[in-house]
Amino acid sequence: TVQYWRWKDQHLVRYLTWPAGKNYDEKKDGAHPAILLVHGFAASAEQWGRLVYSLREQNIGNDTMPPIFALDLLGFGHSEKPGLSYTQYLWESQIVDFAVEVMEATPLVMVGNSIGGGLSAGAAASLGKKICKGLVLCNTAGILEDPETYTGYTFEKKEDGSSKFGGANSFNSHTEAAFEGNPNEAPYSPVPVVGRNALDLFGKGIIQLIYPQIDKRLSLIYGNKLENADAAAVYAIQQSAMHPGSANVIGSGQKLAPNRPLNEILVDAADDKDES
Repeated sequence: TVQYWRWKDQHLVRYLTWPAGKNYDEKKDGAHPAILLVHGFAASAEQWGRLVYSLREQNIGNDTMPPIFALDLLGFGHSEKPGLSYTQYLWESQIVDFAVEVMEATPLVMVGNSIGGGLSAGAAASLGKKICKGLVLCNTAGILEDPETYTGYTFEKKEDGSSKFGGANSFNSHTEAAFEGNPNEAPYSPVPVVGRNALDLFGKGIIQLIYPQIDKRLSLIYGNKLENADAAAVYAIQQSAMHPGSANVIGSGQKLAPNRPLNEILVDAADDKDES
């Protein structure tokens, strides 16, 4: 089913839903959590159609599949493409709000592909274990930092020897200290001197270059399953690329801020002790 949600009462977001199986009971012991699917850069909710079909086909016997949701990130697919500064943190916030407002904070497993994987990991840590019961990363974006990366961060020691932010060797302490600023890191510069017009021009150039090659590039991506690079997949990407505002979104790929490293995010999710 195709549905729409107005995020923050402003931006129209499309999402797809597949209802639970007729024998699904969310209150039953062992019942699977709902599933939330998050696509990659320049993709859309359509990319998950085959996966959902396969999952439901495998479950035909007992028909206990949980409800499944797939959203179009703002700026992609059939979601609105407003003139915003697009970053991972904007999209991560959208995912968190979707899980709380649309899915009503029901327990879920989040599945993310490409940049959607990094976004899902961040959203999972923000939602906590009471809501996000599992995380599946498919060909995910994101990095795992070496411990030496944290050289230069300052920790204020307490009388008991611990740091201001917790254990001196914990990822959480390094992460929280990062908000104070690392003296060894260069400041983030999101937009060139010439501003957003340059990003729009860059985005238009990328679209004009890639648009005629979409079918060939999909064939390379799905090299071992060429049947997946069908006309529907090609059309979904072409249609989104032609929407007003697409150039700004595609151009944003040139100025995305560094992701919070996956090792920090996943430790946060694993260490979440909020039982309230």
